[in-house]
Amino acid sequence: MPAAAALALLVNPKNPNAEPDAREAQAAADALGRRLEVLTASTEGDLETAFAAIVQQRIGGLLVGVDPVFVDRPEKLPALAARNAVPVIYDRREFPVVGGLMSYGTHL
Repeated sequence: MPAAAALALLVNPKNPNAEPDAREAQAAADALGRRLEVLTASTEGDLETAFAAIVQQRIGGLLVGVDPVFVDRPEKLPALAARNAVPVIYDRREFPVVGGLMSYGTHL
């Protein structure tokens, strides 16, 4: 998203990797001169809230962190992304298979 001034990272705050992942994403955003919003979700209702924040804050793209809360809902995230016209990159192939934009990660 070369024209996007703001990007977001979605993490589960209960995941021990959430804070280190957010720090690394912030460093990358800083290097690119982009604003990064770290959004959190640990329930399905939180996902709706996170996407509402993305729309309200005019976030240009979303990176979904690695977490079972997200993997257990492979249809939910692409549906929210499509409904809200948000480009999203996921860590697993399962998301694009059900309609997500793209993934980049380890082949399990």
